[in-house]
Amino acid sequence: MSTNINEKKAIIKAELQSIKNSNKPDMTGVKIRYGNKVKSYDVYKIPLKLLVFNKDNGRIGTRVKSHEKQIGEINEYTENGSNLIRQYLIDSKKERNDKTLESLARNGQMRHGIVTSDGIIVDGNRRASLLTELYNNRDSFCKKFKLNDIDFTGYFLAIILDEDISKKEIHRLETEVQMGEDEKVDYNAIEKYLKVRDLLEDEFTPSEIGRMMGESTTQINTWLETLKLMDEYLLNFNYVGIYTMLDKREDQFLTLCKDLKKFTNKTSYTNWVPNKRDISKLKLVGFDYIRCQYEGKEFRNLTKSKKDKIDGIFTDKTTWEAFYNGHIENKKTVNEDSVEKIQEVATGNDYIEALIQRDKEFTTTVKKGFVENIKRSANKIETKILNDEPYKLMFEALELIKSIDTNQKNFYVDRVREINSDIYDVVDRFRFKLQKGYQDE
Repeated sequence: MSTNINEKKAIIKAELQSIKNSNKPDMTGVKIRYGNKVKSYDVYKIPLKLLVFNKDNGRIGTRVKSHEKQIGEINEYTENGSNLIRQYLIDSKKERNDKTLESLARNGQMRHGIVTSDGIIVDGNRRASLLTELYNNRDSFCKKFKLNDIDFTGYFLAIILDEDISKKEIHRLETEVQMGEDEKVDYNAIEKYLKVRDLLEDEFTPSEIGRMMGESTTQINTWLETLKLMDEYLLNFNYVGIYTMLDKREDQFLTLCKDLKKFTNKTSYTNWVPNKRDISKLKLVGFDYIRCQYEGKEFRNLTKSKKDKIDGIFTDKTTWEAFYNGHIENKKTVNEDSVEKIQEVATGNDYIEALIQRDKEFTTTVKKGFVENIKRSANKIETKILNDEPYKLMFEALELIKSIDTNQKNFYVDRVREINSDIYDVVDRFRFKLQKGYQDE
């Protein structure tokens, strides 16, 4: 870290300490859980210039990681770095910005934040970014909301932590504050997966992460498994580290991850014995459909399964093989620039936008063929299921009848004799029909 950055941190730290020593708190006795126990803190009015936006904020993980993969590390202490993080925060919930901006302008900050002793915002990054937007454009917002003065938006109400805090502890506190039951809805779909992995890299265990995020350990492990599949997807299309390419695809990844695991562990029925290569082919086909943002029931038709009979396309060998061959033929119609070629002429956000456009053109080319192929194959499975239904029902009935204990006294009663006679009549009619053969009536 450069001397200038160290000097800036020292100045911020000194000024925040001065505020605590000299200024009257805006609120007192505010309790938060920190350091494995509940502590009481005071809330102070902090000038925006003393704040450092947290680039590790869980709400902007995809944008930050994608930027750093393509362009380089973001330094939150520089003006450029601060502006970039602030813009990512504003973009993270665009649909709510107007409402929040007006609320902040009219009512002020209703909920306090938390900052470290050297100014890093642990909780309240988005609120601080919107306050900055209001303060930097006071005249236009006063006019827009018909207000006389919003100079108060130049300050951020927050707890100032007493001691220095490690990056690991910042992650812990941010997670505990922001990922409680009331706050999870603020996180974009992919952000929580990246947050879990960041915490794992901080050497928190899945059970500790679950407690921080209000989730079960099983759910945390599911997210980690799903993120591993997401990384494989990005690697497959040469999008490594560009997590923005996963937008609006979470449900498909969850479905594919769960079903691939079943086939790998052989806990689902198939009328053939797929090997690792077959399951890998299924995964790659799934990636192609995810790339097209293909979702819903049709996507599930590809991999769904049951314990005792065929269900999804992959569970029946002949249907799957015909589907797979059709899929490969559909892909042959694609003629697109390589990622490397795009990278030669585009950088930064232009590069990511070019990749998004590349996916859109891929979708335009193959979508019709993909739709027809999956529907045709799903219809084949439905026909096989209907054809197999009489055998399945009769087999189940036979197993139930065979399980009856004829040594029980209550077997030898009149109503059992009556139902046995009825069963005999039904079976006799079945025998007659089977001997006669199928006739289209």
